[in-house]
Amino acid sequence: MAIRAIRYNEQHCIAASPMTPTDGTTASELPQAATEPDRGTRGFWALIATQFQGAYSDNILRNLLLSMIVGMGLAQSTRESLISIVTLMFSVPFLLLSMPGGWSRTVSASARSPSGRR
Repeated sequence: MAIRAIRYNEQHCIAASPMTPTDGTTASELPQAATEPDRGTRGFWALIATQFQGAYSDNILRNLLLSMIVGMGLAQSTRESLISIVTLMFSVPFLLLSMPGGWSRTVSASARSPSGRR
């Protein structure tokens, strides 16, 4: 089974020549891009961290509001109505804005792409 060293470019992945594990190649002899993370990998993990922080903040705020409503000592019907309203307030933006956001990202990426599509 041959192992391929891959060198990354900003636009495309380019495969280098195949290497076998028995040819004596060490990690220090591999191309620099094969041993160090590229900018795309750093950007990916930054995106993951940002998404996690956004979801975490959203959940903390929602749970704080729900805890405050439960702790107010309201009648059960009023409390259940407020809980439903708060839950709806935090869900509707995701439902309404996700499709237009994805569409606008696709349109802007197509406009910047040299071939007109991504």
